[in-house]
Amino acid sequence: MNVKVLTIALGVLMTAAGLAHFLITRKYLPIVPRFLPQRMGIVIVSGVIELAAGVGLFFPSTRKEAGLVVLILMLGFLPLHTWDLFRDRPAIGPRWAAVIRFFLQFVLIYWAWKVWRAS
Repeated sequence: MNVKVLTIALGVLMTAAGLAHFLITRKYLPIVPRFLPQRMGIVIVSGVIELAAGVGLFFPSTRKEAGLVVLILMLGFLPLHTWDLFRDRPAIGPRWAAVIRFFLQFVLIYWAWKVWRAS
């Protein structure tokens, strides 16, 4: 697939995900482990980062840095999705949804890496 299409699609996805952190903040809270401090702050800050990186992917002058930020963010989310997968009860939805989120994380990591390397 064309890297330009991948970049734009990732930009749309990250921008939408970042906005969702503000529109449905409480929906993201359960995925953040209770042992972490300032859970709401983590949701908000990750939303700001997703939004900024998503928008950054649309501009050639910031695309490489934004791609790297998305890559690091997706790598950072992997432990959360791993933790959620092995909980007795996944934080968001049924077990099959946790399995999908876990494997989707690897797709997003590869996607972000591909966009970053091509920029």
